[in-house]
Amino acid sequence: MKEDQLAGELREADAAFGPAPALPEDLHDRVVRRWRRRRVGRRLSVAAGLVAAVATAGTWLSLTGPTKTTGLPPEGVHPTASGIRALDAAADARLATVERMLVLGERRRALGAAAPAQAIDPVEAVRRQVERSAYLILLRADRLYQVTGRRDAAIATYQQVIKTFPQTRWAEVARQRESTLQQQTGDTL
Repeated sequence: MKEDQLAGELREADAAFGPAPALPEDLHDRVVRRWRRRRVGRRLSVAAGLVAAVATAGTWLSLTGPTKTTGLPPEGVHPTASGIRALDAAADARLATVERMLVLGERRRALGAAAPAQAIDPVEAVRRQVERSAYLILLRADRLYQVTGRRDAAIATYQQVIKTFPQTRWAEVARQRESTLQQQTGDTL
């Protein structure tokens, strides 16, 4: 068949049957709902299978597995002295564990009650961080001199501590160490 013939036959078929029926406006919503129902159904079937498997395994283990022991001798059996000592030791260990747990619980409650009263002031936190920064730079200067022998770099770092953190106690320490290094420099020249 030629393309013209095929196109003509298709037009005739369209005319004979009329226009295609209109699709419902909510077709997309219907398809999505159906897809979600199927997905939920698959998930439920997987979950039901898992529950059945766990129940089967639990039943099988309860029938074939070891039985729980209470640590007590069966009725009519009198425990020996060593058995009584073992039971006493187990009871003491459990009692010690309970006492430790009680002490820890009391500590946690005390810390929880005391925490709001011990809240750190933000200004104090910043002051501590500044002190720590000054101290770390001071340590770096100490290492520059003591480990590498770079006296000039150490002096410059001490001066950086003094300039950057003048109100800290580490600035005073840096002044003392700088003057000591300056004096040593003067002695060796």
